[in-house]
Amino acid sequence: MPEPIDTKYKFIAVSNEHGTEHNEYDAIVFLAKDKALHETLIFYYVICVKLGAQTEQLESIRRMIHRVEVYQNLNPNKVKVADIDVSLLKQDKQG
Repeated sequence: MPEPIDTKYKFIAVSNEHGTEHNEYDAIVFLAKDKALHETLIFYYVICVKLGAQTEQLESIRRMIHRVEVYQNLNPNKVKVADIDVSLLKQDKQG
């Protein structure tokens, strides 16, 4: 089996749009409490514009940016710079 892309989380996500399942082998997780997420999503939006993404996709990203902004404004005590257990990082590097 290939190496997981996201080694911090094990998950199953189901697309609301297509019903397809994804996990740590083909997807990644960002938490709304991640202080860098808002700017990361804005950067992603700009890249999608440059790549010619459809208007519906851009609008979906814009709404997600807004939801993250609202979450972070309502939960300032939870917002922080992302972290990782150092022992997991060492395991990840050893493969």
